Amino acid sequence: MNAAVALESRPEDFDWDRLVSGERRRAEAVACALGLAQELLGARVEGTPVAGRRLPPWLVPAVLRQWGSGSGWREPMSLFLRRPAGVLQELRRHWPNPIEATVGVGAPFNGFPRLPFQLASAAVRVARFALGLPVELWRARAQPSPKTEER
Repeated sequence: MNAAVALESRPEDFDWDRLVSGERRRAEAVACALGLAQELLGARVEGTPVAGRRLPPWLVPAVLRQWGSGSGWREPMSLFLRRPAGVLQELRRHWPNPIEATVGVGAPFNGFPRLPFQLASAAVRVARFALGLPVELWRARAQPSPKTEER
């Protein structure tokens, strides 16, 4: 929505070259955000670098799925070290959506399927979690057990 507001309220002399210059992947992401503002919110993109540009076919459905699923809040997986109930449900929430995966692994916003990027992103997350696991286990051991707190 912020992109739509920015598009609609931009000054006549807005410097589009500056916005889409720099790192190519970032420029692609900006162009996709502007395209989404047009596609989903009706923002006007005439006279912009994204006018006439097609969005990747997976992008709009990914945004709509995310919007439909709520806030996207995730519990830290380290919370489940001491109480594993609900870990499988939480793992599903931690599965990277196509946009997260694309940005997370620095992939292009193109028409290629997102599953390989989602798998790579999930692998990176698992590796980060595993690397931090000794610290999390130490923290979990230092905290009182939930059963002890209830007494």
